[in-house]
Amino acid sequence: MLGKLRKLFGGASPPAAPAEAPSDFERLNQVAPLKAKAPSSDGDRRSFVCREAILDRQEKIAGYEFSLTERLQSRLSQKSQLLHRVYDDALLRNLVQHDLQNLLGNRIAFVHLSPASLLNPLIDGLSPANTVLVLDSGDTPELPTELAGVLARQRQRGLRIGWLLRSPQATIPLHVADADMFQIDALAFDGLQIRSVMRDLSGMRTAGLPKAAFIARNLLTFDDFNLCFNGGFDYFQGPFVTSRENWRAPKSDVDRLHFITLLNLVRQGAEYDVIADHMRQEPVMTFKLLRYLNSPLLGLQQKITSVSQALLIIGRDKFYRWLSLLLFSVRDQGYRERILAEQALTRGRFLESLAGQGGIPPVANDLFLLGLFSLLDVLLGLPLAEIVARVQLPEPVRDALLGQASAWRDALDLAMAYESGDEARLGDAAARCGIDAGRVTEAALEALGWTREITSMEEG
Repeated sequence: MLGKLRKLFGGASPPAAPAEAPSDFERLNQVAPLKAKAPSSDGDRRSFVCREAILDRQEKIAGYEFSLTERLQSRLSQKSQLLHRVYDDALLRNLVQHDLQNLLGNRIAFVHLSPASLLNPLIDGLSPANTVLVLDSGDTPELPTELAGVLARQRQRGLRIGWLLRSPQATIPLHVADADMFQIDALAFDGLQIRSVMRDLSGMRTAGLPKAAFIARNLLTFDDFNLCFNGGFDYFQGPFVTSRENWRAPKSDVDRLHFITLLNLVRQGAEYDVIADHMRQEPVMTFKLLRYLNSPLLGLQQKITSVSQALLIIGRDKFYRWLSLLLFSVRDQGYRERILAEQALTRGRFLESLAGQGGIPPVANDLFLLGLFSLLDVLLGLPLAEIVARVQLPEPVRDALLGQASAWRDALDLAMAYESGDEARLGDAAARCGIDAGRVTEAALEALGWTREITSMEEG
């Protein structure tokens, strides 16, 4: 049965097995129903892998939690262990197809599993260097005896183990208290209960073990973040991370108004010497741009030492694209600025990598600009319509940013739907673009790795 279920949820399928009883399929279909007359397409839709940023106490992105869509998780929450294993198998198959250690670098991949999935051999394909298995405790976090040895072997292999605590009433067994991390659902606990469970977990740990890390989950507001920060949590996640509420335009070490003038000169076809003269007025901008252009990411065969040389070698379109990256160069970054920069870069790269596929336009460079510039309103603290009026952009990009229906707008909607993790919205957007879930996941994870390389250059 697992072979057919794996095909439904996404991932490679083993050799064909005998047909399964209809009642088995109907059981699964009650949890994740297929829409009429589209089994293969909707099967793909079940395998979208979404990500959510997790911050550390320095307000930097420590890693990402990877999961299938939230609605699917919700439908599975009260179902059998079989269906939990199918869900987990789909998630693992998507993750092991990509080198998460290469994509994330030193960042952590938080992978949620049911304890019943500890026997899944795909876990051995996850890198122990940067993976935390977060086991969902439910209301009573009990680990069957036969799985204790498997858990010990994974920890010996180097994987860190965490437990998600959903209820303050749950009994905490000793093997849970000895975990490396605890993820506490802030929506299910009040302040006193959070302090109590943190104290109890610390007191129950076996003597000599390192201090466990605590993750605050489902933080809705900045006030929630402050409360848990002051309460001693080590990691933080939730809607507060990407909320636009109370965002101020981030500080930059370049003059953005001068920057927009320069971008317009490039689009207008100004002479290379004129563009180079304007660049000289911003030495920090010039330094950062040349550092980008000489990075392995661009793959040029010769070193670029001047703006004029860059324009000659890579041309106006690519120059404009790399120059645009510097709009998201900020100083004294807090978590909001870091998330904004990474979200914009990842969105641009995601769209660029899908160029020409399905119904998405084939103009990769302009798709990158579409994704990048779609967050300019947050970046500059101005209405997007006002900003678009100032910046000379390709007409399809401008119209899509302003919400005009088109294939370009459909592509942008797909990027935003992926970031939302909303299953229905994501499935509809992917269908409009003619892109299946596997390709969406592949492009999103690749974009994540590319962005990490860009931001690591900025941090360096």
